Amino acid sequence: MGKNSRKITRVVKGLAGLNYVEIKHVPMDVDPELGNLIDADVVARMEHLVAQELILRRLPLRGREVKFLRSIFAMSQREFADKLGLSHVAICKWEKAVDRRLDIIQEIAVKVLVVDQLGLSVAASLYGLVGKDELPKKLILDFSEAGPKRKSA
Repeated sequence: MGKNSRKITRVVKGLAGLNYVEIKHVPMDVDPELGNLIDADVVARMEHLVAQELILRRLPLRGREVKFLRSIFAMSQREFADKLGLSHVAICKWEKAVDRRLDIIQEIAVKVLVVDQLGLSVAASLYGLVGKDELPKKLILDFSEAGPKRKSA
């Protein structure tokens, strides 16, 4: 990056194909030659923030969310499937059906894995992991240096 770069914050929309996600106050550098640049650590923190919110807000999981969750943990379909006790073909089918919601038991299994991978603490009841009926029109999150904050949309 050149010496003329400067720091700004911007809104990032549609992280990893999740078009309903909007993250405000994302720190980035502006380079006159390269444009807006987001540090890899910031991207990883944004991804983990979104994964955490998918769990805590009890959002339903579809193939699109499964692919996003699998990718942030850098797991192949086979590795993800092994952790769930499934075949990689099952994961492939879920991901290809991008807008189809998982069955409740599949959704709970994926969310338990994500909770474990993120080191989250959730209610003891498995019912607390079942997603609500619909995705929000927008999931607006605030990313700041002081720590990400949740906002309702």
